[in-house]
Amino acid sequence: MLKVSIITACLNNASTIESTMQSVFSQDYPNIEYIVIDGVSTDGTLDIIDKYKSKISAFVSEKDKGIYYALNKGLDRATGDVVGFLHADDFYPNKDTISKVVKAFETNNVECVYGDLQYVDRENPAKIVRNWKSEPYYVGIFLKGFMPPHPSFFMKKKWYDAYGKFSTEFTISADYELMLRMLHKHKLSVHYIPEVLTKMRTGGESNKSLSNRIRANKEDRKAYLRDVMAYRNSLLVEQLNGDFGMTMVRQLLFTAFNYHLQNALLDSTDERLRSIAEKAIKETTYHLRHCSDWIIRLGDGTEESHKKVQDALEIVWMFTDDLFVSLPGDKLLVDAKITPDLAAIKIEWLETVKKVCTEGTLTMPKPDYMMKGGRTGNHSEHLGFILAEMQFLQRSYPDAKW
Repeated sequence: MLKVSIITACLNNASTIESTMQSVFSQDYPNIEYIVIDGVSTDGTLDIIDKYKSKISAFVSEKDKGIYYALNKGLDRATGDVVGFLHADDFYPNKDTISKVVKAFETNNVECVYGDLQYVDRENPAKIVRNWKSEPYYVGIFLKGFMPPHPSFFMKKKWYDAYGKFSTEFTISADYELMLRMLHKHKLSVHYIPEVLTKMRTGGESNKSLSNRIRANKEDRKAYLRDVMAYRNSLLVEQLNGDFGMTMVRQLLFTAFNYHLQNALLDSTDERLRSIAEKAIKETTYHLRHCSDWIIRLGDGTEESHKKVQDALEIVWMFTDDLFVSLPGDKLLVDAKITPDLAAIKIEWLETVKKVCTEGTLTMPKPDYMMKGGRTGNHSEHLGFILAEMQFLQRSYPDAKW
């Protein structure tokens, strides 16, 4: 019988750590080793952990330099055949989750197993916010932006010993780099379980970890070594490509924004911005017409095409408010008529999108949760994974020359 080590790293997670631990203790698989690595919590987390100390195989509470250092400590103490990670804001959805993972290892004779992840509301975990649906792995899929959700990724311990733990040189996406190294570089065999293996609460440390780790890194880096916090792109444009319907929906939402922004910049008092807008508006107008035509054609087409476009609209809509976030210095630019008021741009943008959706027989989404942060450097998980892959060569071989 395979022994499974589950590692939880925590720091001041008193509101969620008990639920996380109970989801481990309730598993019906009998051979689980549970390891908890704490960063010296001060909010009552340690008192909660102490209640369950008889069920915890190994526990450490000491300061470290970040979550990947903590996870590596857990790996140092793991004695299981298989290792999985469950963050302090996450939980397993069913009592047989680990049994399914072990069965997948044994039935398929593989070295790694992963599944899907589901984001849930922090206060109401029964409320689904977003689904991270993965897909079966094949050679080269990483080059297309693929990324298994790390909390649903399990691997045999011997490969951490053979090929290394989390690289602490990566301050943003060492989990992505590790899976890239194991699956793409070392070609370990892997099996995909097409169901949710882990649920993650939004707004918790699991989601904030990228920002927290990057914020601690104050180095002035070259452009190709910048970390996620140094980027100011929209959350909308860093989402996965998906199918053609998803691509067109995302393009419509972003192009409509650019169209109205550039039209407003034609009246800017800044000559350079005005010149850029004059050159860009023709191309943007073409793209807006192109993606609008496709959305109408797909939305008012077959039942399948309508459903795919409607689903895509529901998925990416939560990132659209991020386009219109105003920063403290924006008012000075608006008052000087250098840039337009984004609140006014949003009204025009919404009218354009509504018109296209109406023609395409699509329903405008009404989400309960909107994600923001692109203009302040807080991004979705996808940008970190993209950068980790793009920066892998430079970080591994600094200043290398062809």
